[in-house]
Amino acid sequence: MTQRHEILREVILQRCTEKVLADPANPVSYSDQQLAKGDRVVKQAIRDCGWAPFHYDRKQDGLAEPWRVYWIDCASCRRMATSVPELVPNLRPGAKLPSLLAGCGSLTLFTWLPQASAERADPAKLERINREHLAATAAAVQNFLLLLTAHGLPNYWSSGTLIADYLSERLGISPGEQLAAAVFVHYPGGEGEVEVVGGKQRDNRSAVCAWLREIEWH
Repeated sequence: MTQRHEILREVILQRCTEKVLADPANPVSYSDQQLAKGDRVVKQAIRDCGWAPFHYDRKQDGLAEPWRVYWIDCASCRRMATSVPELVPNLRPGAKLPSLLAGCGSLTLFTWLPQASAERADPAKLERINREHLAATAAAVQNFLLLLTAHGLPNYWSSGTLIADYLSERLGISPGEQLAAAVFVHYPGGEGEVEVVGGKQRDNRSAVCAWLREIEWH
């Protein structure tokens, strides 16, 4: 039987960026069964990714976690795809957000909650705590990506700049939250013409010996 660490290593190595782009006027279509199956996997991955470590109790709304997650279903993504040109001033030609919304099965947003200076008197400690909050949120996002990869769901971690700048209020995201990741998930079996674009940095990865330093303490 394959060892668990070998399975995990394979999933880590297989994880990659897959931007699935479609024409907002002709988006990818899914059957009800395909949507139900994909949604079930994604929602379970959201539940499981929350086992990421976090160092400090955020103590916001009675919750310890420094992250919040917003899930947007396929139908809402399609409506967003056609609304973005109206909601984003001076949308540059070739902006990928409408095409990503037209190609995905769902969209999951991860935000993190920085602590304001009023909550911590020591600026250095405040900076350290907020670094921990952001790192914890990134760990939850990575858990999410690996779970999606293990289920064979193509995914793309975007910074979601346009969402953060123009759509946060419309989506009900609190002004105190910072967007850490917009994860577009493509479901298997959808019909429609798409363009799949890989990540820019995958082939730029260095050999481990380039960034690893082994330390001996004397």
